[in-house]
Amino acid sequence: MVVSMLKQTRTTGAALGVVREVLSGINHGQRAGIGHAERVELMLEARRLAEQVQGLAGVLTAEVDRHQSSMHLSGTPLTSMLATAENKDDKEAARSLFEARDLARLPQVADAVLHGNTSTGHAHGVANGMAELPRTLDAGQRQQAEAAFLRHAQTVTPNELPRKAAEVLAEVAPEQVPDPADAARVEGAA
Repeated sequence: MVVSMLKQTRTTGAALGVVREVLSGINHGQRAGIGHAERVELMLEARRLAEQVQGLAGVLTAEVDRHQSSMHLSGTPLTSMLATAENKDDKEAARSLFEARDLARLPQVADAVLHGNTSTGHAHGVANGMAELPRTLDAGQRQQAEAAFLRHAQTVTPNELPRKAAEVLAEVAPEQVPDPADAARVEGAA
């Protein structure tokens, strides 16, 4: 019964309220008697949940940015609002905004983060990998590339994802892979 109540669809605000309430109700003393395996599993689960919530925060940040909600609400740019609300410097606030924009530009990645299927770190790795691809890819190829990067995200670190760009390009647009002979001719001419 409790599980079915938790699985019901809620508004974003209601869901965030439930998450906050549940987290506030944790009996932290209970962990004193648990074993190593359970402690490790709890840690990993909490970290997965934190990534999912961080992804939601990123998507919401991108929505506030896209709709210019902070300007409409208070006449304050979003980076200033974030810096003040979270006691961050302007660079940290700007980085949060840029990361949120990256997430919003990649709908499959955003969906994977929101559903707990990939991390925000991997999402940023995918964004960096997508930036390595030629701008000549059409919308369908870009969607295929995003999906390919997400598959790679299951087996490589976020920092390794951009290095998969050549492999992804060969998969989604082999005709756009640069010919190594052309590169050698350009180097020889220089």
